[in-house]
Amino acid sequence: MTLYGFLLCLSSFTHSSHSFFYQKDVETKQQVKACNNEFKNGVNCKEINMWPFDQNNQQMYQQYANHWDQGTYGQIPEQEARQNYQQFVQNAPPQMVEQAHAQYYQQMPPQQHASLMQGLISGLVQRGINPGQAGIQNINPASMSPQDGARLTGYVQQQQPGLLQQVMGPGGPLGSTGARMAVAGIVAFAAKQMLGSGSGLGGFRL
Repeated sequence: MTLYGFLLCLSSFTHSSHSFFYQKDVETKQQVKACNNEFKNGVNCKEINMWPFDQNNQQMYQQYANHWDQGTYGQIPEQEARQNYQQFVQNAPPQMVEQAHAQYYQQMPPQQHASLMQGLISGLVQRGINPGQAGIQNINPASMSPQDGARLTGYVQQQQPGLLQQVMGPGGPLGSTGARMAVAGIVAFAAKQMLGSGSGLGGFRL
């Protein structure tokens, strides 16, 4: 091969390599952009997960934790909060789900808490399930403790997940605003606790 031929071949290879890596870079940027758009719109994106804990999502956990500390979790977009709430309650250990709910229930207005518990209890009864099977002694919605309420919520999630989604939805007993605040508050607290040790279990008493 002549020197000219060799240089021509090398030039062609370099151009092809550059085109390949440029195309991959464009594809990567497009994937990241699409993922970010999905996250903003509350659509499931495999790169953005509430659970299991992902070190790559530290920024999201920190933002949620700050919202909890400042009491501004109502600013979390509703679809985003609902997506992450569903991921958390469906996949996190039951004890963690209960604790996150208990923490939020402690600061929940008593009337809202009673309405939520009434919705869960009524839903179980309508399905032929005794609420006492959740392992709680007091099934009076008006006087149920945050801890018993969280235990009932965890039981419903395990046995009748569709009921929990219904009761915590905008058409449930909390109304649109109350339900939005509840799911946002719960995921904000969960994120704060998961961020504690960087393992997803920090701050939770299992």
